[in-house]
Amino acid sequence: MAALKILGPAPAPAEAEVADPNAPPPQPAAIYYPLKPAIMVNFTVRGRQRFLQAELTLMLRDGAVVSAIELHQPMIRNALIMLIGGQSFEELQTAEGKELLRQNCLQEIQRLLQQEIGKPGIEQVLFTDFVMQ
Repeated sequence: MAALKILGPAPAPAEAEVADPNAPPPQPAAIYYPLKPAIMVNFTVRGRQRFLQAELTLMLRDGAVVSAIELHQPMIRNALIMLIGGQSFEELQTAEGKELLRQNCLQEIQRLLQQEIGKPGIEQVLFTDFVMQ
């Protein structure tokens, strides 16, 4: 016959961790807003026509900014077309050139939103498609 083992009282469940009052509040979930249709720009390179087509998605965390982006989309698209069209086609063929363009697009959109709604509104510009020919 097996001996019964008597256990003591169950240990108390671990107390829930107390949140650090100095810790920053958790960020809201990311919202991804694709700018449609794709941005298309043409270049003249050594007498030949070249094209760039880029699909951009904006990352933000405030749903209220989406309506501002929709309202001001013509101005945003114009600024992006002018910015991208002013780049060197050869530089955009490098990873560094694409990254610099991505950062410049972010700064330009943040500048426009700051001017229109009083805050930068977006955290990132992501290239979801980038075709050059």
